[in-house]
Amino acid sequence: MALVQDIRTLNLGNGRVRQDFPDVSAQIRPATVSLTVADAAIVEQNFDYDLLSPSSLMEKAVGETITLIRTNPATGAESRPI
Repeated sequence: MALVQDIRTLNLGNGRVRQDFPDVSAQIRPATVSLTVADAAIVEQNFDYDLLSPSSLMEKAVGETITLIRTNPATGAESRPI
């Protein structure tokens, strides 16, 4: 068990904004999290932890358009299959 304090500077637009933090541990205890935003209100906080797998990607993408992007590890060049 550990105590972690993480301060992040975010550029949030006007209106409702969704902000994800994908690098947060799955072991986090949601009741211990506090989020403070100056001049704004937190509408909802969710702690959905799901490892990415082909099946979980497909489940979350039902009804959505997805784009596959391949990155060449040697050059960093991206390609999108047609």
